[in-house]
Amino acid sequence: MDLKDIPVFGAIGRKLGWLNQRQAVLAENVANANTPGYRSVDLKKLDFKELMRGETTRIGVAKTDDQHVTGTVQKGNGGLGARVRDTEILPSGNSVNLEAEMVKVAETQIAYQAVTGLYRKQIGLLKIALGKGR
Repeated sequence: MDLKDIPVFGAIGRKLGWLNQRQAVLAENVANANTPGYRSVDLKKLDFKELMRGETTRIGVAKTDDQHVTGTVQKGNGGLGARVRDTEILPSGNSVNLEAEMVKVAETQIAYQAVTGLYRKQIGLLKIALGKGR
C-alpha cells in the first residue's frame, strides 16, 4: 500500500508540493529584484474548500458493519501551481518588494516545518498501530 492512498498523507503531499512550488517562485522573484520590468508573481493560495471540491471516486472497501462509512478519494490537483501577479510597481520599474518577498519566504518555511511535523506525527501513529511503537 502506498502512503499516498491514505487521505491525510495525500493532503500532506499536495501541501508540500504547493510549498515547494511557492518557494521556487519566491526565489525567482528575489533573484530578479533588480531586473527592469520584471513583475513578481506568487502562487494562488491553497484553499482547503477548493482542494476538497475536486472530483471523487469510491474506494472499494469491505463493509463489515452497517454503521461503516464508504470512503472517497479526491482526483485533480485543486489548483496547485496557479500563479497570480502582484500589481504594485516600484520606482525601479519592477514589482519586486524584497521585504514582502522575505516575509513570504519565512511564512513558507514555517508552514513547511508545520506540515513536515504533521507528517512525522502521522508516521508515528502508523508505527504504533502496526505495533512497532516508538
